[in-house]
Amino acid sequence: MPYLVRLADRALRDIEAIYEFIQAAASERAAAWFNGFAEEIYSLERFPERGAVIDGGGRFFGGGLLN
Repeated sequence: MPYLVRLADRALRDIEAIYEFIQAAASERAAAWFNGFAEEIYSLERFPERGAVIDGGGRFFGGGLLN
């Protein structure tokens, strides 16, 4: 049975901001980035163990979690 992947409103806003940032420099790359990102995120519906659970107490920055 597939799992349901839901993104928080803040995550959706962040994704939109990243897309717009990339699009300002290279619109074709922005679409490719978004499509790949969405594919990876929603693949968690089928393979939830593939992802890692990160404590929501910190903020993510540059490949690491900062508290």
